[in-house]
Amino acid sequence: MCARSPTRFNNLRLDRSNNIDLSAIKNFRIGEKFTLQYRFEAFNAFNHAEMDTPDLSPTSKTFGKITNQPNLPRSIQMGLRLKF
Repeated sequence: MCARSPTRFNNLRLDRSNNIDLSAIKNFRIGEKFTLQYRFEAFNAFNHAEMDTPDLSPTSKTFGKITNQPNLPRSIQMGLRLKF
């Protein structure tokens, strides 16, 4: 039996997820037949970095180091939609 570090519980060493998405939608009536919709959406609105799990392979040169960031930086999009 070889002694290896367990890989089943890697997620127990992760920090909690801190990713907040926001959206705002406003509808404007234009006459009786038309509606204009404005949308504002922000993904990862507060731009929090999430760190990946540390490398747990005992023979690796990067043992104990975090070398990856799995989430994306803040992304903002806006849009207009005309309903008739």
